Amino acid sequence: MALVSFDIFEYIHDSRQAHGLRAQDYTRYRRFCAHHLRTVRKAAKLPQGSTAGFSKLNVTSENASSTLHVEVQLLQAERAWAYAMDLRELHSRTEEPRQRQHVVQRLKAAVKAAHTLAAIAPG
Repeated sequence: MALVSFDIFEYIHDSRQAHGLRAQDYTRYRRFCAHHLRTVRKAAKLPQGSTAGFSKLNVTSENASSTLHVEVQLLQAERAWAYAMDLRELHSRTEEPRQRQHVVQRLKAAVKAAHTLAAIAPG
């Protein structure tokens, strides 16, 4: 694995400020993350599917070689986190019991993506 230089905190801050979190719009930020994730996956040659069907391609510490691979994991974590925050706002208004479980599941997905990101880009 080659070492790559990528300023994660600056990237997150700029993305959050430009795409909805300045106004606490988690839905807008999640949609940005989802769209940008698809674009970055395509650039990194890691698309999730084609016309033939779905094929899951994960980024691991063994196959991560560029900043695009780091960006894929970062966007996955951010998308899951933004979705959890969006659901949390909805849960506070509706008080539906299953909604809390959905929030927890999305936060677990964000943590899993963050752990993979930490394995890919240590330090």
